Amino acid sequence: VDILKGATEYIQVLSDVLGAAKDSERQNLDRQNYRNNPSEAPISLAGDLSRNITQHASCTVGLKNEEERPWADGGSG
Repeated sequence: VDILKGATEYIQVLSDVLGAAKDSERQNLDRQNYRNNPSEAPISLAGDLSRNITQHASCTVGLKNEEERPWADGGSG
């Protein structure tokens, strides 16, 4: 059951990252069309993706740590 729960959370994180990447790409395409400077968009997209992945990864680690330490919330563990 724990493996299934972990896999589900992992899939959700990947889905969130993919959604954020698509949003960033749309924003960058809008900026690119406005500025008409194609060399700037890929750099911006890479930075946005990197930030999103880092945020989601740290969130997942936090969830995992809470699961491993049931005593941390004052439970009988």
